[in-house]
Amino acid sequence: MQIPHISNIKKSTTERDASFDLLRIIAMILVMVTHVDFMGFYGEVGGEIAFSNLQVFSYAMMKCSSIICVDLFVLISGWFGLRPTLHKLAKLLFQIWFFAIIIEVYFLVFDNSQSMSFSRVVDVFSFYGYWFVPAYLLLYACSPILNSFVENSSQKTFLTVLAGYYAFQFIFGWIFQITYFNKGFSPLSFFSLYLTARYIKIYGIKYLEKYKLSRLVWLYIMILIVTTIIFLLFFLKGEWLLALQVVDYSSPFVVAMAVLFMCMFTKFRIRGKWINTLAISSFAVYLLHDAPLVFNNYFKPMCRHIFMEYNGFWAVLYIIIFLAVVYAASLVLDQLRILLWNGIEQIDMRFRKS
Repeated sequence: MQIPHISNIKKSTTERDASFDLLRIIAMILVMVTHVDFMGFYGEVGGEIAFSNLQVFSYAMMKCSSIICVDLFVLISGWFGLRPTLHKLAKLLFQIWFFAIIIEVYFLVFDNSQSMSFSRVVDVFSFYGYWFVPAYLLLYACSPILNSFVENSSQKTFLTVLAGYYAFQFIFGWIFQITYFNKGFSPLSFFSLYLTARYIKIYGIKYLEKYKLSRLVWLYIMILIVTTIIFLLFFLKGEWLLALQVVDYSSPFVVAMAVLFMCMFTKFRIRGKWINTLAISSFAVYLLHDAPLVFNNYFKPMCRHIFMEYNGFWAVLYIIIFLAVVYAASLVLDQLRILLWNGIEQIDMRFRKS
């Protein structure tokens, strides 16, 4: 069965879409902001240091607004649709292992406390503690099945399955915290997000299509404020686990904000080669700063230092500078990875022709 309708917010996929490339960049910045985790540091020292109500609210707002990051990445994949090939898989694995090896070599050379062992080698080639990677790879592997369902189902069937899936996920995965949903750290949550973006791309959402960009922004802000208030109510009562549950990746609040945020970027077009360049290397930012050795020895200690030593404007300024440096370092390293991969491709082409 052919897909009967393409929404009026569809865009060409014959070339890179700078609007969605910008969304990728923002999503990766939000990943770093989530990992900055001022709210977590506040939870550690809240009884030792006096914080104003404005500070506490801003830390909570920062937590709730940035937590959509992972959902955004999966939604972007769903919007364009994954079409897996061995070449694309090899390119992705090369990027992952390139950063894992670079980081291992750096710490072996410059950190006397680190030593080579078989377990370290295993860690490198088993995705190095990146939870996102195996979850995304399973989505990647299963995407032909999901695509087949999308292409051979009616809109009514598609919507019914999607609604049932979310009902099951929200009840058992979010409310009752069933283990296999793992708070959204799971391919099961990725499947629903992927299908959600495919549905919006193909059929649109009637009410959201009528909204101008400004209305989408206000709707997003309202949900963000409600989420932040609920988060704070639990947090200030000492119910830290319930507060975190409000902002699980599988939370309806987080999913709704992520979907709205993505829909904002369907409302306008932008151009810029620099956006495309930054977006191509956005995944490298995750691979660098979230590697366990980098995160535990550099990223988190620096964020904690800024949190403890500075307030207000200066804390924000230093965090922005720090995250910009991390992004820039990732971009530089990823250019080396791109050069190496291009060289491998050229060698492979010559070998095939010979």
